[in-house]
Amino acid sequence: MGNGKWKNGRIVLFILHSAFLIFHLNAFPGPEGLVARVTPEWAGKVVFEDVARKAGEKEFCEVRSLPDGRIAVKGNTPNAQCAGYGKYLRKVAKVPYFWEGGGTAAVAGRHAPPRMDGVIRAEAPYQWRAVFNFCTHSYSLAFAD
Repeated sequence: MGNGKWKNGRIVLFILHSAFLIFHLNAFPGPEGLVARVTPEWAGKVVFEDVARKAGEKEFCEVRSLPDGRIAVKGNTPNAQCAGYGKYLRKVAKVPYFWEGGGTAAVAGRHAPPRMDGVIRAEAPYQWRAVFNFCTHSYSLAFAD
């Protein structure tokens, strides 16, 4: 165990692993990546607007149609924006979108997202949430912000 080469090798592996994680954490595609993955035919036809989140404010989203036919999703976090797009898919576009996937087949051949009247607005009922990870039988991200 006192081998200096082994200790140096572990340090190098730790540094490489850390760099790998940092790269992947910074490579988060955001809500646009969700649109490209779930409804690729509508990529570029959904616009996301960031709103600065105030201290103590709950997450919220608003969805509306723009005059040029695109859909605008406004939210104060990327999570809220993704939730807003999911609400639009279920309520307006009638696209089955759920935890395990769906959406792509239902959108095939529909080159433009359907227009909507009015605004869909939703606010998170809680300031903190936990995500149940059914694969590991435990709670994940219990303190994620």
